[in-house]
Amino acid sequence: MAQITLQQWYREHRTEVLVFGIVIFFHLTALAGLYMYGVDVPVLGSDARGYINIAENIKDHGAFSSSVVEPFIPDSKRTPGYTFFIATLLSLFGFIVSVSIAQAVLSGFTGILVFRIARRYFSINLSMAIALIYGLHPTSLFLSSVLLSETLFTFLFLLSIYIFLRGEFRSVWSAALLGLATLVRPIGQVLVIGFLLSLIRDWKRALLFFGVFILVLSPWMIRNQIHFGSSQLSLISTINAFSYHTALFKAYKDDTSHKDALDILKSELEVPYDDIDIGSAHHLSSAVKKELFEDPVSFSLFYVVKTAPFFFADGTYDVALKSGLVSTDAPNITSALLRGDWSGIIGALRDQGVLGLVSVFEMIFWGLLFIGMVISLLYAYRESRYRSDIVYFIVIIVLAAVATGTVANARLRFPFEPLMFISAGLGFRFLKMSIKKGSL
Repeated sequence: MAQITLQQWYREHRTEVLVFGIVIFFHLTALAGLYMYGVDVPVLGSDARGYINIAENIKDHGAFSSSVVEPFIPDSKRTPGYTFFIATLLSLFGFIVSVSIAQAVLSGFTGILVFRIARRYFSINLSMAIALIYGLHPTSLFLSSVLLSETLFTFLFLLSIYIFLRGEFRSVWSAALLGLATLVRPIGQVLVIGFLLSLIRDWKRALLFFGVFILVLSPWMIRNQIHFGSSQLSLISTINAFSYHTALFKAYKDDTSHKDALDILKSELEVPYDDIDIGSAHHLSSAVKKELFEDPVSFSLFYVVKTAPFFFADGTYDVALKSGLVSTDAPNITSALLRGDWSGIIGALRDQGVLGLVSVFEMIFWGLLFIGMVISLLYAYRESRYRSDIVYFIVIIVLAAVATGTVANARLRFPFEPLMFISAGLGFRFLKMSIKKGSL
């Protein structure tokens, strides 16, 4: 077998190298820019502080705990993947900014993955454009600069997708990577359904995929069973259902604030809210069922409307807000829609000035992508070549949207945007071909 020289390798992979270099450069530049602007990177916000507390306890005391002093009580709120990632980098380099630098490098590799996945369907130039649009969006630049788990999760998730698309003999590695991604963000428990549905005609492969997936999760599930009497991965999904899905619906139904609705729900619990762990999470689940089953139809409508930001929200204003460029919260468009307050939406966007205009254009962009995704799904039954891939992508996108629900926003959409770009691109290509053929 002839050896490949570095020059030959570069000629074959120069687009990937270019994407990698451009993405890393802009991510490191964004990190430096945020720091010079006075943004408290990378430890910005309560989530980041929570991650760093546990990571430091792992490094210094070997305990997965958010306690600041002994005894270090085991934590059940978070999965371990991201905190172990931080703890490893702190142990190796000793300074917290190393996490942001590592995330910039991961973003470069994620750009390569996006390019390679897109290249299955599009030209080199279009695939590169998709990778760069994704990798250089303000949301991407911001998330890699701060201690948030999306960058690591996205890399593992898209690597799992990339390997899964390459063929059946790689399913074991894809399942293992999806398991690791789930240990970073537990939404992977829902996403695995999309992988299994894609394998529905090959039950042996589906069974193997699920077995490997569970095998990767099992050490953490066993740990939780020992400490808390429950094999549930983390408390975060139950907290979201109680503190957001249910509390926001109650606030809407009772015409009160989210905080007041949440305080009422907490006061009705049989145990103090702050004492609940995954072993006693049934108290939260019971409260959720009691509240939502009273009016399931209204809740379903509320949930669908509140999920809309997953598909249409702009991320630029949110980044500007968290970076301190603006001080006014973005308008809650879904709440205004539920109230029928169209004038309030228009007035709030107008008051934002230039950023309001950017928000409008970005929402239009995402609206067009949504239309493209719908078209791709419709054409999937006429165009057999990419049918299975399109359905696979759309199912994962929908599962992610449903899982985020009332907390849907551009940050939580971020890992799934490449699949949205590709699905929409295929939809518009099918539409263009049909128009040319006169077979619309």
